[in-house]
Parts: sequence; structure tokens; C-alpha cells
Amino acid sequence: KGRAAARALFERRSRSTGLLGKHINVQSGKWVESLSGVGSNSDSFYEYLAKMYALFGDDESWTMFADTYEAIERHARRGDWYADVDMFTGKPRRHHFENLQAFWPGLQATAGDLGAAARSLNAFYLVADDWAGLPEDFDYASMQLFASSKPSLRSPLRPELLESTWILHRATRDPSWLWAAALVFEAVQQVYKAPCGFASLKHAATQALDDEMPSFFLAETTKYLYLIFDNDTLVDRGDFVFSTEAHLFSA
Repeated sequence: KGRAAARALFERRSRSTGLLGKHINVQSGKWVESLSGVGSNSDSFYEYLAKMYALFGDDESWTMFADTYEAIERHARRGDWYADVDMFTGKPRRHHFENLQAFWPGLQATAGDLGAAARSLNAFYLVADDWAGLPEDFDYASMQLFASSKPSLRSPLRPELLESTWILHRATRDPSWLWAAALVFEAVQQVYKAPCGFASLKHAATQALDDEMPSFFLAETTKYLYLIFDNDTLVDRGDFVFSTEAHLFSA
């Protein structure tokens, strides 16, 4: 059923651009949101196409991934960033960097596109360094926070930046990625520490803490931090694939 659903979405991509939208009516098969990009509401689709190939050797999944990856790189890439574009024309509609987009360099590295992965991840770290982490949304055109939107100002300890850092370091053994991860670790200790654990920021600029510690912080974020700094784990000694929620599967 999963493969059939992925195939059905792929078959409904734009014939002119090769892009997919973010929301579809499951009964009619018509797109109800024509925004296309690598952030929220579409990120896992691209990731699972590549990982279905890695886990099962499914050539159809790799073909779908390669086609959609090429379309994203051709239409959505803006320098080292990724815009949300119209799926039918490829024209940009939002110059937003979303926290969830930070998984993309890891996927690029997994696909062998190491140069593009490193450039985008370095750009994302410019934001993380300025704001002690990644806000939910960031205007990369002006390099400013979206001050008018409270949800955009949140920084909820998401794992995607560290996931990509771990993958890039594992692929290249470039020690600069250890330095980058150390910056995140220090920020977590200094900025996000709360009396009973670690808390999200409800405002990236003021660094005011929210009254929550997301479950994915323990399940994913800390897991990738640990793996970055220990190169002799079960994961390093075997062939494994992580799900989008950092669950481990033997390949």
C-alpha cells in the first residue's frame, strides 16, 4: 500500500516541471495545495523514496526519487537555499527557510551529491549560529526572522540539522562538521536548559523558554548528537537505515 501511494503521488506530478504539491485530495486525486518544496508537508516523501531503495533495493523508488530530486534542484534551489515554488510553473512563491528543510543536505549526501549538501548545510548553520538554533521559519532573502509570526519564531529542538551533520561527517570525515555539532551542543546546554530537562524556545530572538520538551528531542536530536561524536557504535559497524523518526532498520 505504501508503494502504491507513493506511485500515485508521483504519477500526479506536474508534467511541465516534474514537481509535486504539498496537499492532495485523496478521493479526487486533485492537488489542493500547489506549493512545492522540501520543507513541511512534503519532506518525508522524498526521504522515503530514497530509503525504500536503500532498504529494499526497490528500483522504482529510486527512479521516482531521482526524477523528483532533479526537479527540486532545477526549480526550487536558490543559491544554497530552497524556495517554495509553484508546482506547475516553478516560479517562487515563498523565500522561506523552514527548520524542517534541514534534513535535505543529509538526503543529498546520501544520494552522493556531497558538494551541494555541504553548501546548503553551511548556509543553514549561518542561521543556527546567529540564533542559537534554527527558528521554525526564516527569511533567507533578507536574512531576518519573521517577527510578525509567533509560530515562526519558535525553536523547538528539532533533529534535522544534526541528522544532516551526522550524515555529512560520516560520508566525508571532515572534522569541521564536529565543530558545527559542538556549537549546537553548547547552545543546547547554555540556552535550552530548563530546571527539569531542556525546553523549546518560544522566541528565537529573546531566547525565552517555552513550557515543553518535545519527545523528538530525546528520541532523535540527542541520538544524532551522540552518534556524531562516537564513531564506533552499532550503527557504524553495520548497514542500517534510519526512518524519518530516527528508528533504526537493518538494511
